[in-house]
Amino acid sequence: MKSTQLLWVKQQLRQHGQVSRNDALANYISRLGAIILVLKREGWKIEGEYGVRIDGRGRGGRDYFYNLKQAPVIRKVQIIDGRAVVVAQQAKLI
Repeated sequence: MKSTQLLWVKQQLRQHGQVSRNDALANYISRLGAIILVLKREGWKIEGEYGVRIDGRGRGGRDYFYNLKQAPVIRKVQIIDGRAVVVAQQAKLI
């Protein structure tokens, strides 16, 4: 898997809240399920479901969508007096 494919999927999930199998195929990503598994192992909460997709020409069809439920969080940790202390927390960026 190329890192650019992983970045594209992360971007779609952050901007649109979902990514579909057909969108991935249109961008030459044939192993979307493998990328989703990598993201889940990184802490992303993603659920998949079948749905109806309407294209720009008004035609529809079934597609498989992965929906973002929760992106992982980055915690900035500093060592203070020999203890690890969380000093900041923010949503993980691409």
